[in-house]
Amino acid sequence: MDFNWFNPSTLNQQADTLFDRYLPVWKNTSGDKGIIFCFDWVVDLITDYSGNINQKLPFHSKYSSLWNNKTYSDIKKFIAILKAKSVENKLTNFHIGMQCNAWASNVMVQGKYDFTSNWSERHPELYKKYGSFDPLATLNEDHFNYATRLEGIKNGESFAVFFGDQWGVVSKEIGLDALLLWDSWATIKCYNRMGVFGDRAGTDTMLTKKISNAIITIFHELKRKNTNSFIMGYSSGSSAIGEYRVNTFDLEALVADGSIDAWIDQTWSGAWNDFWGAERNGWTFQMEYQLQHELMVASGNSKRVKSCKHYNIIGAFDAFEPWDVIHTTPDKLRWSIWAYNNAAIITPKGYKTIDGSMIAWCNSPSLELLSKSDIKFISESVNDADESAIGLSNVYGVTSVYNKSEMDWLNSNDPSSFNSEWIDEQSAMLMKWGLPVMSATRIEWMPELDIEKKIWLYQLPGQLNEKEINCIEKLARLKYPQVFIGRAGRINSKLLQMAGITVKDTLYSSFDYKCIMASKAEIGLPEKSNVYLSEFNPVKTLNATIFVYTPATPLLTKSNISPTFYWQPPDWRQPSLSNLEQNQYGSIVPYFCTTRELLKTCDTIGITHIQIPPVMNPVTFNYWKSENRVYFLFGNVETNSMGDSRTSREISLYINKKELKISNENVVLINYYNLEKINSLNSNNNFIRFRIKIDPESFCLFYLQ
Repeated sequence: MDFNWFNPSTLNQQADTLFDRYLPVWKNTSGDKGIIFCFDWVVDLITDYSGNINQKLPFHSKYSSLWNNKTYSDIKKFIAILKAKSVENKLTNFHIGMQCNAWASNVMVQGKYDFTSNWSERHPELYKKYGSFDPLATLNEDHFNYATRLEGIKNGESFAVFFGDQWGVVSKEIGLDALLLWDSWATIKCYNRMGVFGDRAGTDTMLTKKISNAIITIFHELKRKNTNSFIMGYSSGSSAIGEYRVNTFDLEALVADGSIDAWIDQTWSGAWNDFWGAERNGWTFQMEYQLQHELMVASGNSKRVKSCKHYNIIGAFDAFEPWDVIHTTPDKLRWSIWAYNNAAIITPKGYKTIDGSMIAWCNSPSLELLSKSDIKFISESVNDADESAIGLSNVYGVTSVYNKSEMDWLNSNDPSSFNSEWIDEQSAMLMKWGLPVMSATRIEWMPELDIEKKIWLYQLPGQLNEKEINCIEKLARLKYPQVFIGRAGRINSKLLQMAGITVKDTLYSSFDYKCIMASKAEIGLPEKSNVYLSEFNPVKTLNATIFVYTPATPLLTKSNISPTFYWQPPDWRQPSLSNLEQNQYGSIVPYFCTTRELLKTCDTIGITHIQIPPVMNPVTFNYWKSENRVYFLFGNVETNSMGDSRTSREISLYINKKELKISNENVVLINYYNLEKINSLNSNNNFIRFRIKIDPESFCLFYLQ
């Protein structure tokens, strides 16, 4: 929330209004809860404190004009009032915190941003390299009076130590007990798959490691100087794999360090997808980024006593930008709440979903609060979705498999290479036409899992041990569909043999290649097109069928013995841009055909699925079991280059009887929200068919009865 919603002269009355309005989203929360304020975005509230509680606040913006001449004691009073209100309302584990970003300032043409920083003007050396905070930069000498440096900063001092020292004093003296490190603290670059060295990792692995460790040091020092404070980190808004491979950031290592209390995923999907046109940060992508982050957080948590929490964002509207999802496309927002809060990773101990959510923002640019009906909509949606997540026992359909050992090997041995390792982005693209990718796991966990019949998508399956290979071979014998994704030269040779292909010892460079479908052209799906590929090794089929190919190599193949696929996906021509214009990937054919063939395989081997929708009419489909109820979630959410959600959708759903343990032919689908029933159209020995209509910019949620 923007703290400028408050007027210093009416704090008590406004605090009553605030708690009256937002109590419904706090009162059913079992764990940590609270409110995070934006104090003019920059770090100055922390860095510029002199230790004098009557010091004038370091604010200059026209938007904070009511506070610019106030003091730290006024902020202390403000926080004390809010904490007293939380006690009055019997809210336990309630935090009052602040956020700040790692930029020199926050001044932009778009939106309501005009926030400059005294600190960055005093210490430009910290920002001159990347435009945002440089984790390796040391501070130049100054003679400013700080609470923890009365005679100023000495030349060569660590910013992390200084920042931690200042946070320790400021937080304790004014009553803050939470800090959210917003943009560019954990991930120096944000909103796209880029890093400080560009679209590839740097070749100096020692330097990359130093940067990663320096980022962790920031969190470590903040926690060390106030062990009771709740320290939160913030994603790049883009690929979780890209953060680790390109953006010099290791989330697992940060969590394992023990200093971070919560990680927040930037799931502002409606803002990215429908307003800014940055579809690669949109609806399906954010779910896959969240799942990959959850795998990383879970692994880091295995090395600590008290777990780091993992939250997503319910992006209703914004305090500084004009987008307004909750009032323009509320059903898309509700779809995201159900999808993201029930998406799960599969661990050796069972399914694990997100720990909670952050609602952002709580006020509009005109300083209006979410209305009572808005809060009712959000609280009821979240409560219902979370109740399902608490009872979740199975996520059906498709599981993506993160291969950390291969990522580590690449980071150590060939960091600047491209290998089509972006499993989160690839899963997000396949999900657009109804492939239900709502779960993820790690390759090293698979030998310990109770393996079920579903589709398994493998991120670049190389650097595998014998147990992992045996597990994959077992799934092939069971005829479970598996997809090996990425640069073939990196993939284990036994798996290539299993897929009925062999790899040539040649490396092709990133370029546009002719893309040819083995099947006939369809509307919106030309037989011949162009596709943009990153570096790849060509493959040759030995005992496999080819569906899509270039003159240089097959792009999609399937073994003639088992439903084992190999897929060399397209890549982005410009990872620095987050849109999905056709020139990013060249042709949609490889994505659509891969989805189509996997859905056909579901029909063959007995997995619930939808009939592939027309290429320009994408629709998402996911299904899971909670308690004794199986849910079916459909979303008409795409905007811009991938389709137009302003038109309705009709799809056929094929429910497999054996998979869902259905013995009674007389089953119906019940609409979760209006309780209307949909009867089946027909059935055979394997499937029961339903016809589903989805309204424009809407979603449907059913359960089986």
